[in-house]
Amino acid sequence: MPVEPLTPILDPTPNLDAARDSFDAYLARFEPADRVVALHDSDADGVTAGVVWQRALERLGYTAIERIIPDRERNAWSPAVRAG
Repeated sequence: MPVEPLTPILDPTPNLDAARDSFDAYLARFEPADRVVALHDSDADGVTAGVVWQRALERLGYTAIERIIPDRERNAWSPAVRAG
């Protein structure tokens, strides 16, 4: 199913209400049974963010969530790829 691009919320001073609106607009694009992939970094804050994201989606009823921790040697963050 094609996904329409999100309309950016152009607010120079974002606040909690703006963040909630953006999050709601993002989630409105998916059904709870849709597959959701959470790609996050492998450092402490990246893993924490990935788990928080997964748990939040689970609480909202999403059931097909996959967390992916990238392999630093084979992805865009690797020093070899950045140098090349």
